[in-house]
Amino acid sequence: MSSPRYVPLHCEGCDQTSLQPIEPGIAAVCSVCGARGSILPGEIYTEADVVAFEHLAALVKAARLNARNVRHVIAELTKASAGAAAPELPLLQVLELIPGLHFLLSTLCLDRASGGYDATKLRRTGGMLLVTVSAQLRRIEAENAARAS
Repeated sequence: MSSPRYVPLHCEGCDQTSLQPIEPGIAAVCSVCGARGSILPGEIYTEADVVAFEHLAALVKAARLNARNVRHVIAELTKASAGAAAPELPLLQVLELIPGLHFLLSTLCLDRASGGYDATKLRRTGGMLLVTVSAQLRRIEAENAARAS
């Protein structure tokens, strides 16, 4: 039997973004408040990714970015995932807007053996960040639409 796969889920009820195991026929519900959530586009993860993903999601939420900054972060992360010549440069731009992520430079992305960045970790972390920041943009847009109506 294979280990369960996890997908990103955003709860509109409590604004949490988390990884949830997917099971056929089971509704996606928030592990925090029990409300239904929306499965977000992105990679499929494993249980080993849950702690890192949820830590990044909490830091993104705590940054309380405005719509302009969220769009800037998404653009930078998209550049990095599109194969930028120096993928760490877009990440550095993101760190300016979300200071809580500075730990990434030494703990997740730096490959001490080569003295450079670990491209696999950088891509994986960038993907997690892109999903969580995109969830924040969805929330902002929903709030703006509700205010406009």
